[in-house]
Amino acid sequence: MPELRAEDIKIGRCYRGKKPAPCRADGMVNDRQVRWMSADLKELQYDGPAVQEGHHYPRLSMLAFLEWASHDVTDDLPPGDWQSWEKYREAKG
Repeated sequence: MPELRAEDIKIGRCYRGKKPAPCRADGMVNDRQVRWMSADLKELQYDGPAVQEGHHYPRLSMLAFLEWASHDVTDDLPPGDWQSWEKYREAKG
């Protein structure tokens, strides 16, 4: 799988980490959905199962996100939901 570049990242799409992990709160994969990106593509904000209700969306550099992100999983997720860690493990075999 080719490495992601800043130009590949799109608002509203979900990305899986290079080392997926379960979220401690709800047993979902710690995927991240991009909510905002700066015009120069140097910063972004994301949402995901690991972001607690009522908290601000985390903001980080695009470089840090690209170091974390493996690939786009938006089309693989259940409609309007996140993937459970259990289902992820089953799919991995």
